[in-house]
Amino acid sequence: MGGRLGRGGDGGVGGNGATHHLTPGMCVLLPHGVPHALRNASQPPARCLQISSPGGWDAFMEDMFEAGPVTMKDGHPDLDRLNAIGAQYGMEYQTPNQNGRQHRT
Repeated sequence: MGGRLGRGGDGGVGGNGATHHLTPGMCVLLPHGVPHALRNASQPPARCLQISSPGGWDAFMEDMFEAGPVTMKDGHPDLDRLNAIGAQYGMEYQTPNQNGRQHRT
């Protein structure tokens, strides 16, 4: 399960067939296993605080940053490479839909 608290700017969260607009101070709960997509909706870009339980997101991010630019392909995330990194953390990125790129945790 993860939660995000908006810290600045506007953003959107889509999942379970709904899209929600977030502004600073708002919070969203993302249940484990539910595909969701995040998007920026402001300039400067939205900022948020993410709290994940059980842990693992931080280790996934460290591994992704360590892999460097190979996680990108033609200016877009390389889903095969991201999923290879995410597999050990139980995370799977899926193809984009109308809400943006989705990932399942």
